[in-house]
Amino acid sequence: MLHSLISKSWKGVALGLLLAVPAVYAQNSAVTQQSPQAAVESAVASPSVSAAPRTVTSRVKSVSMFKNGVALVREEFTAPASGQYALDVIPYAIHGAFFIQSTANVEAVLTQRQYQEIAGASGDLNYQKDLVGKKVRVFFNNANLPPVHGTVAAVRQPVQESAPQSVSDFQPRNYYSQAYYSSRRDSFETANALSPFLILDTDFGQSVIQQSSIARVDVEGEIGAVVRSRPTLLFKVKTEKPAVVSITYLTKGAAWAPAYRILLPDEKSNRGKMTIEQTATIVNQWRSFSDAQLYLISGYPKIGCENVISPISNKANLSAFFSQMLRPESGDRGSMMSQMVMNSVSPRDSDDFPSGSVAASGDGPDIYYHPVGQRSMNKEDVLALSNGKKEAEFERVVEWTVADTRNEIGRPIDRENPNTPWDTIQFVNPFDFPMTTGPAAVMTEHKFLGQNTSYWTSPGEKTSIPITKSLSVSVKSDEQEINRSDEMRYMGVRCRRITVAVELTIANRRAEPIKAMVKRQFFGEIEKPVEGAKVVQLNQNLNALNRQNELRWELTLNSGETRTLKYEYELYMSY
Repeated sequence: MLHSLISKSWKGVALGLLLAVPAVYAQNSAVTQQSPQAAVESAVASPSVSAAPRTVTSRVKSVSMFKNGVALVREEFTAPASGQYALDVIPYAIHGAFFIQSTANVEAVLTQRQYQEIAGASGDLNYQKDLVGKKVRVFFNNANLPPVHGTVAAVRQPVQESAPQSVSDFQPRNYYSQAYYSSRRDSFETANALSPFLILDTDFGQSVIQQSSIARVDVEGEIGAVVRSRPTLLFKVKTEKPAVVSITYLTKGAAWAPAYRILLPDEKSNRGKMTIEQTATIVNQWRSFSDAQLYLISGYPKIGCENVISPISNKANLSAFFSQMLRPESGDRGSMMSQMVMNSVSPRDSDDFPSGSVAASGDGPDIYYHPVGQRSMNKEDVLALSNGKKEAEFERVVEWTVADTRNEIGRPIDRENPNTPWDTIQFVNPFDFPMTTGPAAVMTEHKFLGQNTSYWTSPGEKTSIPITKSLSVSVKSDEQEINRSDEMRYMGVRCRRITVAVELTIANRRAEPIKAMVKRQFFGEIEKPVEGAKVVQLNQNLNALNRQNELRWELTLNSGETRTLKYEYELYMSY
């Protein structure tokens, strides 16, 4: 007991011992008649402090995670009767995404509620405020300094705003102005709240002691209870029978990352059956939960207020709230960018889709919730699991994409490594859900062959993953300007129309035949048909000086065979 620590001569209590008093918390009950703080309040109740509402511990029912750290959370608690219920944890919610559902009539209010606790029990003892009027003895970090005896002085009361002094003071204020709130912030704070000093009344007068120099403070008698104020999210429930209150909100702190393992029969197979497995790594930096249904979300959603904290979360004052709201397109630089990176769609044309019907990836927009069952996770846990494994037919193809050497206005540009062919594997998504963008590792049973990005692919859609450079396939690209017209004006631009001749050479140095896909991107138009090639329109901006196209050849090259592809195209070059 603390009373046994009080000496007869001084009856002092060392604050270090007080800070060691443990707080007892109820962990598992859904509705607790007395919260941890309420238990203390009951022991030290004061008529001036209102009784606490019943504290509820909500249960997390589901967590649906995007890949950018945003999660949709649903939690609930049961209200056995009408009354006020205090949520034990205030949700950190994104603005515009906090909703309450119940068969009862429910209102939520975020309020500051006073309560009493044993001084120092929560570890946030304020010498000046909590010990006011107490006789104390202060010991210093410097043992050569003698202790100081005195009574903790009372600090001045909060400064109230002064009455209006002029007609202009009566004018309506801009409550949506950040300056208004920042100018008012300090007017209700006490001097002691920001002071680093402890002020004592002594026989000599007053002593001002820097708190950082204090090693220990002994207090005559017991410190007793102190009054605290803390934010509380209250639910006011009106019901004639027990009702479930469900809370749904968007928050931050939980994410998942996909990855793929593609297993080929051996490193030399050009076609056959492969096995593909999607795995997920789930990172929980939000909070602990038990037996919650987890969903992994794939898609590219717009979360306009992602970086705006809801006022119900008690995480931002109005100044910060309006500052966040005034930022244009809040969230676009965060979630939208990261979702775009992680859910990119590789450019495809109609030939990339298999014949026949394509399996549907959902009943509506391109956003998919993949259930992974009930899981329990502590905060900071990382969970790795498998989302599914399927077999699929694959074909190995050498892809050579030759980038354009001119920009959209016809000016020559330099490209780094424009002539690098890659060994790729092509296959159709065998899953009944979309393959969201993520890294894909291609392996045999005991060998690693390569890793690259697998882009968003709907069920039944064809995709291609580059795995390694085709070092045994030689390529060469040459082009030459063969004609240039007189200066003219086209689409309001001074330019000339030029003709470019291109020659692409590809040679198979392998001991076995290869299938090759050659792609040549260019700005301009093909005036004459190109043998064995298909023209694919890429960028058809009607206001562009030159439209972007791509030529594609599908070739089969025997061992040692060399093929040369020739064509001409025309484009406008501005001056």
